[in-house]
Amino acid sequence: MQSIWKSAFAIAASAVMLGVGQARADGAVVVDKGHLSKRPAIAADGGTLHLAYEGWKKGSKNADIFHTSSADGGKTWSRAADISNTPGISAHPAIAAGKAHDIAVVWSDTTSGEKSPDIFFTRSADGGKTWSKPLDISNTPGISSEPDVAITPDGAVHVIWLDTSGGDANPDVWYAGSTDGGTTWSKPLDISNTPKPSLTPAIAAGPDGSINVAWCDTSSGEASPDVYFSRSNDGGKTWSTPLDVSNTPGVSSDVDIAVDASGAVYLTWCDAPPGDQVPDIFVSVSNDGGKTWSKPLDVSNTPGRSSDPAIAAGPDGRVAVIWCDTTAGEKSPDVWANVSSDGGKSFGKPQDLSNTPGISREPDIAIAQGRLFAVWEEQGAKGVSRVMITSAPLK
Repeated sequence: MQSIWKSAFAIAASAVMLGVGQARADGAVVVDKGHLSKRPAIAADGGTLHLAYEGWKKGSKNADIFHTSSADGGKTWSRAADISNTPGISAHPAIAAGKAHDIAVVWSDTTSGEKSPDIFFTRSADGGKTWSKPLDISNTPGISSEPDVAITPDGAVHVIWLDTSGGDANPDVWYAGSTDGGTTWSKPLDISNTPKPSLTPAIAAGPDGSINVAWCDTSSGEASPDVYFSRSNDGGKTWSTPLDVSNTPGVSSDVDIAVDASGAVYLTWCDAPPGDQVPDIFVSVSNDGGKTWSKPLDVSNTPGRSSDPAIAAGPDGRVAVIWCDTTAGEKSPDVWANVSSDGGKSFGKPQDLSNTPGISREPDIAIAQGRLFAVWEEQGAKGVSRVMITSAPLK
């Protein structure tokens, strides 16, 4: 895990200054106006979109986490603000929006030590105008990475991440929560605690205050990892026994999770059947709090390689999934999407959303005002990465 962590930060950052967005002829918007930026995460606060992403200040070799917002559907963006601004390397941000313009952002940071990075947190109570001082909320002896965050209806903040404190070769999914806006936090808790490595965790809050967590795990077999799920109904104090949801003979990876207004839980992941070199994106739904799950449904089914999905659920049974796909070309994968209007029972025809000449990767998704908003990292011909966004109506 340590070598993976170091490689994730091995980025040759050029000297840049972040600014406002500009439109592109193909309908997408370059959020950072051509400057180097990576790994975006998106959340919707009513009609306002919020982005957190990795960026570089002028003269800095270390990445920081920046925030910007848009009140016009992603056409224009506020000047990006450095919300981490730590002496270490900040990476892999995640963002969540609660009620009354409450925004929470978490990320991995090496300020606590290059060999044992921790998870840092900041919060805005005014929609991103001002931010709290970054706080180390994991502070474990192991490597903390790949965080995700959710805000329950009561305003409590819930954070998960991967942590190697139980052993370098066996990372688990850990959890910490705050009921006072991020001032104080519960003691970090190992919630996966499986005998084999846990990977790529994701979190979503339910309308009833439940905390829903999914991750990939090799406990089902090192050659055929599966998607696991656990849930807390008491604010993160106790968790259900991890349940193998995908349970396929192939390789399940890159899971994401969403919960709709009715409480239905949606999981999406990438799955490659044994001997099949072309993985697809699958979705499974639970309408009983994660006790039982629908048969996984292939929602991509393209001739290309599908990977790295993200999912969002609207308030009316509409569900949108995006992912990276090489159908348009192995050297220039695009961001594709598919939508369900019946709570994940069926999906339409997959469509290419980004359709750019560069490499589209690291997608994330939000639903707001009846539209899906897809954001991703676009690498151009000269290797410069830019954060881009586009939207489409939900039909």
